[in-house]
Amino acid sequence: MWEKAPTAQEATQHELLLGADAPYGQGIYARRGEGPIIYLVGNTEAQRIMSKTAFDLRNKKIFAFTPDKVQKIHVQYTDANFTVERQGNAWKLTEPQQQDIPQRWKVDHVLYELSTLEYAKIVADSPEEKSRYGLDAPQVQITMWQQDGSTVGPLVVGTTTDTVVPGTKTVYAQAGPHTPLYALKTDFLSGLPKTPNELTAAK
Repeated sequence: MWEKAPTAQEATQHELLLGADAPYGQGIYARRGEGPIIYLVGNTEAQRIMSKTAFDLRNKKIFAFTPDKVQKIHVQYTDANFTVERQGNAWKLTEPQQQDIPQRWKVDHVLYELSTLEYAKIVADSPEEKSRYGLDAPQVQITMWQQDGSTVGPLVVGTTTDTVVPGTKTVYAQAGPHTPLYALKTDFLSGLPKTPNELTAAK
């Protein structure tokens, strides 16, 4: 690992060496770089480090935005669509009709889920047959606009599948034009409002 302090010109290198198993399952021998001290690291901790892959260490978030900077959200299903906009400290439904949203946390929760959404797998760098993945007739499509007018997304969610990640239900998705085709775990879909009434309800 390389660590660089804000004022330093060069990074400091840290090295951890994991060696042979200690007798009787006590753990694994370890040393910091060329240091003289030999440590004994527990098997669980050592395996947690050694089992990491390059994929595990990747930043898998599909969006890079700050929820507080989002001004407007449009959600489109096959049979319903609606738009909400930020007004001061509150959210307001603006389409299909103007209506207050008493529980602002409902919209904040959607933004949080989208800002932390991670892919389970990159299926293709650039999908050529959108119909094959259900992206031509998506389950849902979500577009966000930031305060500076820039667009985030749209997140286009296609067909559900259980073959891409064994034992896990995922959906095919794209997070904007010219982005990779992702497989996303389906959990986040249950937290999305399906109708405007879900947002405007008092409870």
